[in-house]
Amino acid sequence: MQNRIVKYCVTISLFLSLLFILVLHSGTYSTAWAAKAKIVDFTITRAKDYVYVDAKLKGAFTSGIKDAISSGVPTTFRYYLELFKPRPLWFDKKPANRVIEHTVTYDTLTKEYQVTLDDGVSSQVRVTKDEEVMKGWMASLVSARFLPSRKLPSSGSKYRIRLKAEMKCIKMPFPLNYLLYYPISFFDFDTPWITSPVPAVVSDRSTNK
Repeated sequence: MQNRIVKYCVTISLFLSLLFILVLHSGTYSTAWAAKAKIVDFTITRAKDYVYVDAKLKGAFTSGIKDAISSGVPTTFRYYLELFKPRPLWFDKKPANRVIEHTVTYDTLTKEYQVTLDDGVSSQVRVTKDEEVMKGWMASLVSARFLPSRKLPSSGSKYRIRLKAEMKCIKMPFPLNYLLYYPISFFDFDTPWITSPVPAVVSDRSTNK
């Protein structure tokens, strides 16, 4: 009974916090938010074991998103990677793709950010009380594994890799997922694709995961 009361109180608290944030930032959503988010410093390393990707997500932490996170709302950034070969007058050939997820949950009691980094191969959990450290983990791909080098097509230098990031509808507990679905959608962002060729030279860099 006590656990149900606590859960109910937490749900009501999230609801009121999100409602306050939505009212506070109601004039700053729209397309201006999406226009600020973009991928920068996108580099690809073709190592002997994996094709690795490094990149940074810039402009994602608007005041509304930061307030939502600090209120305890779980927030996920998704990074979409695609290997493709451009084909004129036809659809691009896309033999490989991957989704990388970075999720943060703030504990309002312990004042800690718990960040889960899932690259589709394995996941790790990091904890910090420093907001800037959390933002760095959430908005960075550091030696992220895309695909095993052995699976790269023999004509790998003719292929390109593209990357984009998005944050779609913050995952909310029931019944907030129904009550706040449309208002929360204003937090969404979707960056443009950024593209880079697959290096022709195999790097000696070794990355241990």
